Amino acid sequence: MRKTLLASLLSLALVGQAGATPWHDLGPRAMAMGGAGVALSPFKFWHLTADLDMTENLTLIDGYKTRYAGVGTEINVVNRPRFNLPLRAGLKKNLSDTNSGVAFTAGAGLNFFHFTLDIAGQVSAKRTQLQSEGKNEKVPNNVAASIRLGFLFGQKDEGGRE
Repeated sequence: MRKTLLASLLSLALVGQAGATPWHDLGPRAMAMGGAGVALSPFKFWHLTADLDMTENLTLIDGYKTRYAGVGTEINVVNRPRFNLPLRAGLKKNLSDTNSGVAFTAGAGLNFFHFTLDIAGQVSAKRTQLQSEGKNEKVPNNVAASIRLGFLFGQKDEGGRE
């Protein structure tokens, strides 16, 4: 099938889930979650993305909800079929919490044949003052890190660009 120029540059997604509460116990009630996203790939090595949670999501913290909006970019420094090195950067914000600041995100990947390794981190712009043993320090309100190791089964990554 032949793609138009717009279809080869732009991807849209809508995601939804309805059912029982997730793995953590938030009580016996049904939940519905949804999100939307868009990705623009002006070149085979460069991608721009934006996504939005359409619903508020419950958390393990009683009374605290999340609804994230985010934007980001990925540049594939090395973009070969058997070896790929993507670098990522972005911003995200919890729209359900007016006191939450913008969080900066960054990550890197290594795709070698069918193996994938991704490392990512996030730090919030807002700081909280802490006092301990006579010291006053400002620390980020939110810090996160992740690492993922994967293996792609099949002939190619269906989410990748040709």
